[in-house]
Order: sequence, then structure tokens, then C-alpha cells
Amino acid sequence: MKLSALLLTIALILASNAIYAQEIQETTKETAQFTNGNHNLSIHNIYGSITIEGYEGAEAIIEIDKYIKAKAKKGLDQAIDEIKVNITQHDGRMLIYVEDGNNYFDLKKMTYQSRNMPIRKTRYKYRYDFTVKVPYDTEVAAHAINDGELVIKDVASESIIVNNLNGSIALNNVSGAIDANALNKDIDVTYSKNPSKASYFNALNGDVNVKVIKGFKGDIFFKSMNGDFYTSIDENLVKSMTTTEKDEWSANSGKNKKVGKVLTKLKIKLNSNQKYEIREGGPEMHFSLLNGDVNLYEIDRIN
Repeated sequence: MKLSALLLTIALILASNAIYAQEIQETTKETAQFTNGNHNLSIHNIYGSITIEGYEGAEAIIEIDKYIKAKAKKGLDQAIDEIKVNITQHDGRMLIYVEDGNNYFDLKKMTYQSRNMPIRKTRYKYRYDFTVKVPYDTEVAAHAINDGELVIKDVASESIIVNNLNGSIALNNVSGAIDANALNKDIDVTYSKNPSKASYFNALNGDVNVKVIKGFKGDIFFKSMNGDFYTSIDENLVKSMTTTEKDEWSANSGKNKKVGKVLTKLKIKLNSNQKYEIREGGPEMHFSLLNGDVNLYEIDRIN
């Protein structure tokens, strides 16, 4: 009986691996020029991650890790025929977007539309992971939908707009006005210098973790159905119209352990959009969440 069970298990594993017996894995790399030195990038991906890195160059370096799998060669042929990466100039910005057999990109609405109703069945699965190097001062709008993280690092620009439907968002060593939206995962932001313009953070089922530089001044608007606001900033520097309640969380316990120090818990009325001044106030930060918490804390300036 034991031998039979083992043989059955092996057979099931082999069968599952054989379901997608055909696959393509490759990495492509190319460069693209910005129009008239206008460093502005908009990138849209359906399946896969997006990573954007600032560097000292003047052009965009676009690397794509492509992974396609299918049950048979016919499926691979279908994928090769249908999946397209478009790199173009549109309304003064560099535009990168993926299209496949079920989805096309509407240039007027700047969003994806379905080709068919109902969506037809494809014979393949795929994932395209983008790594794009851009000049440090590039304005970025990045949008991901499935099966990937969205990461931006070392970018100091006027604005950063990021949307990830089913993955996390990580903005590391960035500056500028930020508009970040995640549906099911966390948003993590580390500023290289304190913001001078309003920023917006929206999450449905994740936390929003923001690191600012010591001495931060701002006006905080917070709304969460089932979450709370935590900060490492001295409670005496936080002004609000509601009661401040100190609740200690150690560095090695609780869901705030990644903050690494005792936090001050601000008791906020649910479903309210209350203003909190930090120090004498400054640029606005808007947080809107359903089930998550906000962790705002100060760090030393990044070298």
C-alpha cells in the first residue's frame, strides 16, 4: 500500500509538470530615447513585476524577463503571436505597455480594455518582468495588475504615480509628490528628502508604511475603517482635535515590529478624515485605508 501510494504521488507530480510541457524563457534588453530631454515615463503591465531604477544616464534602459508556458506548441505559437510589448512616445512621454490576446491598451483612456466579451480562453500563461533604468529626475507613472511587485528606487522627480492591483508597492529612496494605490498588499515608502508637495496613499487590505526624514513637518489626513495610525514621532509634536492615546509596541513583538522602536498610537475616529499637524504643519499626506494600519516614522537622512 505504501509503495502504491508513493507511485501514485510521483505520477501526479509528473502529470502536473507535464500540463505545461512547452515553455519559453528569455531576457531582452533595449534602449529608448526620451523626447526633447523630457524625462517622463508611463509603463503598464498585465502579468508581472515592474522595477524602475534611477541612474546617471540620459536614456531608458529596458530589460524584460519573459516567461511563457503552454500545454503544447500551438499554445506557445499563440502567445508569440498575441503578446506584444509596445515602446512609443505619447503626449510628450515615453509609453511602455503590454498587450495580449484578451487585452488591448486604449491610448485615449490610457487604460486596458477587453478585446472580447466574454473573454476567450487562451492556451498559454505568461509573465513579463520589467526592469527599467531611467534618469534620476524622471517623472514616473507605473501600473501593474497581476502576479508582480511594483518597485521604484533612487528617483527624485516632481511626481510618482503607482498602482498595483494584486501586488505590493515599494518606493525606496524617492522624492516628489506621490500617489500610491494598492488593493491587496502593503505600500512601503522611504523618502530621500521630506516631501514639499501633497501625497496620497490608498490601500484596501494592506498597511501603509512611510519613512520620512527627521524634522518632518506635515498635515496628515487619515481614514481607515478597521485600522489605526502609528508613529515614532514624539506625541507632543502631533496636534489633533481628537485624543492621543499612547500604546507601546516593542521592537520585537506585534505587527509593528518592522518599525524597530516604540510607537505612539493615535486614537482616531473611524470613518473620519481628521487633520493632524506634525510640528507646525506643512505639505499634506492623505491616507485612506479599509483594513490596514498606517506606520509613519522618522529616520536619519539617507546617504
